[in-house]
Amino acid sequence: MPQHPLKAWFEMLMEIHDHMKTLNLLTDPDLKKFAAQSPSTLLPSDLLQRNLSQFCFTQFGQHVPDAAFSVKTFSDFNDSLSPTLSLITRSVLMGRAIEHDPKYRQMTQAAFGKQLAAAVFDTAQVRSDLFDTLDTLIPTSFFPVDGTAPQAFDQLLTTVNRTIDQAIDAIYA
Repeated sequence: MPQHPLKAWFEMLMEIHDHMKTLNLLTDPDLKKFAAQSPSTLLPSDLLQRNLSQFCFTQFGQHVPDAAFSVKTFSDFNDSLSPTLSLITRSVLMGRAIEHDPKYRQMTQAAFGKQLAAAVFDTAQVRSDLFDTLDTLIPTSFFPVDGTAPQAFDQLLTTVNRTIDQAIDAIYA
């Protein structure tokens, strides 16, 4: 069975992280902190950039575009090699929303992202099911969110006027 795209996104980030630890001692050992580090800071030379580019090609069959070395974070770098983290996460949330209420099936992803999270995930059980799904797909350094996991996640989704896209941003903040 193929790996879930969200899990695959994080697996790629973890492999890049492991490789970066061999290239630059300033690579933060914490995956979430590494994801926020700048590629241009950790890869200041063409030689280091080519090394990571070759690694990505060998490991993932992915060509790294030159622009990927100019992005703000390694999360953004990873996004340049695959569908973005936000897009994949929105797909997961949309799938759970459709299971709860089929009316979301007719929406585009962009329109779904503008929906209020509290209205889409309107019961504690639906939010709990979503939490359980994400908990199996996202590494513990990124998820559960700060605080008492299910309760903090529940609060994240029920914050007044928070859209789905804003909730996704809050998950990875």
